[in-house]
Amino acid sequence: MSGYTLSDMFSAQRAISSQLHVCDKGIHPFVCPSRTSHTRLFPKKHGFSYSYLLVAVPVGWRGKVGSMISVDHEDSTWISVKASDHLSRGDGQFGIKEKLALYIKSQGENLDDYTSSWLVTAPRFLGYSFNPVSFWYLYKGSKLSAMILEVNNTFGERRMYFMKQGELEATTDGYPNEQRSAEANSQNIDSKFSHNWEKDFHVSPFNSRKGSYSLSAQDLLLSGQPKVDNTITLISSKHSAKIVARVFSTGAALDPANMTLLSKVHFLASWFWVGFLTFPRILKEAAKLFFQRKLHVWYRPEVLRGSIGRTESARESRIESCFRAYLEHVVESSALAVPLKYTTAGNEYSRQAVFHTPLSASLTEPPAPVELTILTPQFYIEFVLAEDPYLYLKSHHLNPVAEQTFYTSNIHILLSYFQHPAEVSRNDLSASHMHSWQLLATLRRSKEHVLDDFVKHEVSRDQADKYRGAAKGLLLAQYIAFGIPELLDLVLVLLRFRLCYTSFDALLARLQGQQLTSHGMIYWVFGFMHFWLVAEQWLLKRTSRYA
Repeated sequence: MSGYTLSDMFSAQRAISSQLHVCDKGIHPFVCPSRTSHTRLFPKKHGFSYSYLLVAVPVGWRGKVGSMISVDHEDSTWISVKASDHLSRGDGQFGIKEKLALYIKSQGENLDDYTSSWLVTAPRFLGYSFNPVSFWYLYKGSKLSAMILEVNNTFGERRMYFMKQGELEATTDGYPNEQRSAEANSQNIDSKFSHNWEKDFHVSPFNSRKGSYSLSAQDLLLSGQPKVDNTITLISSKHSAKIVARVFSTGAALDPANMTLLSKVHFLASWFWVGFLTFPRILKEAAKLFFQRKLHVWYRPEVLRGSIGRTESARESRIESCFRAYLEHVVESSALAVPLKYTTAGNEYSRQAVFHTPLSASLTEPPAPVELTILTPQFYIEFVLAEDPYLYLKSHHLNPVAEQTFYTSNIHILLSYFQHPAEVSRNDLSASHMHSWQLLATLRRSKEHVLDDFVKHEVSRDQADKYRGAAKGLLLAQYIAFGIPELLDLVLVLLRFRLCYTSFDALLARLQGQQLTSHGMIYWVFGFMHFWLVAEQWLLKRTSRYA
């Protein structure tokens, strides 16, 4: 999905920046009071319907309308839409139109071929938003020519689907596209947009990743002002409609420029709570499906190539920075003539890098780089836990596509980089640091990890400490927390509370002249040791800043 680079982004920014404010004064965002319904047909019937607030934003418009709504604007308003919430993760310094232009380019299209475009999305309300799906409408003249569905799940993952009117995506389940589009062909093609595509993104734990989707969307501007009416049908792998989800306007779109003070107060009182309840409502319906309907729960698979993985945890981020440095060191020490293009999980343009070997750097026209794209931050955990990273890369690449955590355009060249570990400088380490690294090696129960060896000698002390702490947490979680680092964090927090409470209770008893029990003495000693370790870590961090 990331068929463009940071330089492409800056080029698009220069080309578009002069057009960002060139919009008809009468064309600005509209507020669309709506409703969403969800009907499950099998294996157990279930349905619900809730109020839902959407806004329709003309792409290219940037600014604010009074204190009610803003788009990519620094001033605070009740309702806001941010470019950082859409398409590529982050990159909030770029506008909505710039990000759309780059995404369209990655699909082999040009945004200039479309005369206008609109974004319909659940906005931020007082800065908060949970947005399951956004709709992008792309027009050629007055005809709705293409759409983009931007789907988010509760795990922080994202998938965009680019769809053109009249094109049906080939499916692999043997279900005839002609039958799927029979309903669409019977509709007025001037007002309805229809498309079918294969399901390849995990949305709900109560559905597998098999099957396909069908979209039937009404032209947003059919009535002159924005009006939403979109229906998405999930079709099972056995070709039966399983879930029908619909989102539709419940009345005329509201023009924030024409709202009186009274109408603004009434609107805010009626809708301010809707966005905050979206996620709790999802949890409520999930609880019903699990406890009342007894539906099977599907484990969340890692995302496929083309989707955007979840954001990195703090541990994963610390490991990634060291892995990136190690990867650069490995490539720059290689005798190959092929550079390496590295993309982190999340497909963030600002986190792409091309590393050159000495030979490729000396060539006037070096070969095209080998791609290494990390599909999910889970890769960093597995890489650190692997006894032999080279064997991990080699064997993991043979896994089914649904289980892969990275993509490479040439596994043989990638393995060549890692086949012979690059030399690292052997800096002298203090005794305390050597003991810390020895503890990490003991937890591994294997020879020293190549990334440990690199971090120990080649990165700053602060970065090495962060990496060692992250790796130590991952390894400890394998022993005492079922391999779940978050569970280990919870155990440590509860243990700290327990130590603090008991040691404080023992101190009060001692001050009152009471004799401590053996248990109280143990808790007192451990509580004091815990306090001293925390204080020592704090002092080390403070002094390392000035080292």
